[in-house]
Amino acid sequence: MAFLHDSHIWYALSFVVFVWLAWRYGRGPALATLDARIAAIAKEIAAAEDLHTEAQELLAQYKRKQRDAAKEVERIAETGRAHSARLRAQAQADLEALLAARRRRLDERLSLMRSAAEADIRAAAARVVADRAAEILAARAEGREGKTLIAISTEKARALVA
Repeated sequence: MAFLHDSHIWYALSFVVFVWLAWRYGRGPALATLDARIAAIAKEIAAAEDLHTEAQELLAQYKRKQRDAAKEVERIAETGRAHSARLRAQAQADLEALLAARRRRLDERLSLMRSAAEADIRAAAARVVADRAAEILAARAEGREGKTLIAISTEKARALVA
């Protein structure tokens, strides 16, 4: 039994016994630890997948909100453009009505001024004619009675002209 005195044999035998004991008593706890670690990693992966799904849903929701907001902005802008066009048209119509009213008033004033000027010219012409006629008649009239008649006629003509 010389092999019992060889240290290499004892090292090898010790190693085999250690491995067998580790396998026998350490395999269960080691596998349990590994299984627990695998379960924890699987749980983290599932949580990450859930977060990823939730992030995708939030992204889709925000994209919908962005599209809806863009549509709302476009609708508001279109409403503003339409309102602006209505206001512009109303302002143009109001301006045209104001200009037409002013034009009518100016035409009326011009017509009144023209009528007044024509009346003044006619009155002045009638006075000139009446004065000239009185001068001519006075030059031809003889006597006191003729001059009195001419003076009365001249006063009546001037009263009519004025």
